[in-house]
Amino acid sequence: MKNFLKIAILIVNGRHNHKERLWLEISLGNIVRYISDKQQYRVFVWNHHSESREVARYLESYREVAEVLDEKHCDINGNPSLQAGKMTGKPVTFAGGYHVHRTPLQILYDHVVSRYNADIIVTLDSDACPVRYGWDIPLVSALDGGIRLAGIWRDEMSQAIEPYVHPSCLAIKASTIRELGLRFDRIPDPVCEDSLSHFTAVVREHYGPGAIYPLRRNNALEFHPVFNGIYGSLFYHHHFGTRNAGGRTKFLKSFGYRMRREAMTENRLVMDGTTEMLFRDPDAFFNLLTYGNGYGRLQLYENYQKAFPSRFRSYRLLCYARRLAGTDPAGSFFLLTLIHHELQNSPRFLQTYVLACEAIGLTREAGAYRTRLK
Repeated sequence: MKNFLKIAILIVNGRHNHKERLWLEISLGNIVRYISDKQQYRVFVWNHHSESREVARYLESYREVAEVLDEKHCDINGNPSLQAGKMTGKPVTFAGGYHVHRTPLQILYDHVVSRYNADIIVTLDSDACPVRYGWDIPLVSALDGGIRLAGIWRDEMSQAIEPYVHPSCLAIKASTIRELGLRFDRIPDPVCEDSLSHFTAVVREHYGPGAIYPLRRNNALEFHPVFNGIYGSLFYHHHFGTRNAGGRTKFLKSFGYRMRREAMTENRLVMDGTTEMLFRDPDAFFNLLTYGNGYGRLQLYENYQKAFPSRFRSYRLLCYARRLAGTDPAGSFFLLTLIHHELQNSPRFLQTYVLACEAIGLTREAGAYRTRLK
């Protein structure tokens, strides 16, 4: 009998990292750090960098919650089910013509469903991660409530391609994948479309646009119109992050860049600079993007919470967040995210959190938490 998983999280780890730091430290680290208590989940990683001892050691430290696959231990060319996604004459391929991202996602999915009774499948890029506690709750609530597809809504490049749920954070029921016959290794048609963009098209065709829960970009501070995105105040996506080699960005183009009149030299400056900021202090960087230049004022409370981690001080911050809600709902929301883990089952906290979510436009998340009050 297969073990039940509420969430199976699929990640494809690339070969490039930032200087001496691993992207997995942020992506996998924040997945585990911020997932809600008692969630039945497991992470499945395809490791393109299997020869790296540092990567192997890091993945080994998560062996209780993560399973790792790589080309050395999988007979890719001997798997007839993968032939549909095989490419020829393309530079971004491995193992004789397979795409470096789509094919491993298909292998990971096949691995999951062959060994587990998985309810929800989540894909995350290695340069994407949750930015606060309870990231899974709005996604699970939406999918359990009838939504068919949820995740990062990539509409920044709408001048060139149709908006869609991006694989950097995509959540879907395994039953929907089976029902619609979806495959992760399908070659896009037309080729300018991104990996898994057909999930959005097929779900919209069968169930209508209302069946999609888009996590929209909602940065308070922008360095670039496409890079460094915060989505639904839940997830961060660096964009091109895993293509950083030795701390320098190699590819700086994104669909529609000419229409946005982006300068490649400026893109390099922004990407190299923000990558350095990210790895220097991830939490501060995410909060800066999420809450804007006013984050410096709020950092006082974050440091207060770190210095005095007790339930009493969490209640003090809750009282302050309630007073702040009318004049500064974003600030109130920030304080509530700091104490979410400690007070998540407190009715007083949940009431305040619902009001804060509604005030800043996170209506679906407000609904997810309102059900927990009943």
